[in-house]
Amino acid sequence: MQFTRIFTFLKQLLFWTPLSLIINACAIGPIMMLYSEDLNSNIIFMWPIMWVIAFFLCKLKLRLKGRRTDNYYEVEYLKVTGRRVYYDEVVFDSEHGTRIESRNTLWGWLGIILSFVAFPVQLIATLMSFVALFVPFVYSTTHRMPLEIRFTLANTAFHTLFDFVIIPAEKERIGESNPKGALWGLSLLGIPVLTLIVGGIIADLVSGLVKGYPFIGALGIIGMIFSSLSIIICIIKYTVLLVYDCNTVDLKRYARNIGILSAVASASLILGTMFS
Repeated sequence: MQFTRIFTFLKQLLFWTPLSLIINACAIGPIMMLYSEDLNSNIIFMWPIMWVIAFFLCKLKLRLKGRRTDNYYEVEYLKVTGRRVYYDEVVFDSEHGTRIESRNTLWGWLGIILSFVAFPVQLIATLMSFVALFVPFVYSTTHRMPLEIRFTLANTAFHTLFDFVIIPAEKERIGESNPKGALWGLSLLGIPVLTLIVGGIIADLVSGLVKGYPFIGALGIIGMIFSSLSIIICIIKYTVLLVYDCNTVDLKRYARNIGILSAVASASLILGTMFS
């Protein structure tokens, strides 16, 4: 289950986020070009192509979620292919048949509208897929949800826009609900603060110690960002859980988890500084 959540996050980050940027650029690009002082008439023919790409990709994502974006229907047609005179009578050659046409459903029109805000919407979806790594009742997916499960209107909106749903979850209590759990949760902030102070001091000492490996430095910075986000999400989660179930057993376990994440953040800070 956790592997699936990790894979979903990587897919959101590495595939859907850059793709949504392309969708957004193709959707609003022609509009921005229209008001540009350097408008080149030679590229106007590209506008329909850009919109087709944007609308198709955005509607495709909705179809992956099980939304019907197009209605298909048969249309009879009569096509005149030529005319000829036959014994003073005009005879028309024609072709009769049927063809398949389509029109947008409400989901299809929504897909077109979303293509203009695809990138900011995807940033929220990527963030929620990251939150789902730490919060069990947040489930992120770009695919169709099980048909046998009925979701609320809010979950339908969350899934349509941001690729996640809220799954009800129960927790067995060890203690009782108590507002002082909020103070216990906030006290966990001391762990990353102290760890990062120590890491910052070490980072200053080893700054520029190794040259020629900027890639490792970049990885350190990325690790610092993700571990810091993880700490913030976990502290919020643990604070809520400690208010709901205030007990020292969970507090010790939460402190250990925050300590591990803080050590990763500190190590990433040192690497980023050393190789930058």
